Amino acid sequence: MASRVTIYGTKNDQDTKRLRREMNVMFVEYEWTDPTNDSKAKLKLSDWTDTNPTLPVVEVQRGDDRGSVFLKNPDEPTLRQCLYSEGIVSVTSYWI
Repeated sequence: MASRVTIYGTKNDQDTKRLRREMNVMFVEYEWTDPTNDSKAKLKLSDWTDTNPTLPVVEVQRGDDRGSVFLKNPDEPTLRQCLYSEGIVSVTSYWI
């Protein structure tokens, strides 16, 4: 099954590194893409935001095909709450 979470951010960005670390700690599978090197990702982000989006952006695909939730550089509690509400993490991993 493909991952329901995608992180859009650059390799050397500290916030992108933080988000990737948090996802690894929660054992959440995710895809990571650098929109500066991926034209499809850049186009997808520009459809959702302005032409120059603030990075990183986390896309969480909803489980019931209602689209996606996009989070601009979320803090840890916001990220965990979104993943919990979409059934990606359990209560146990939510509170770790």
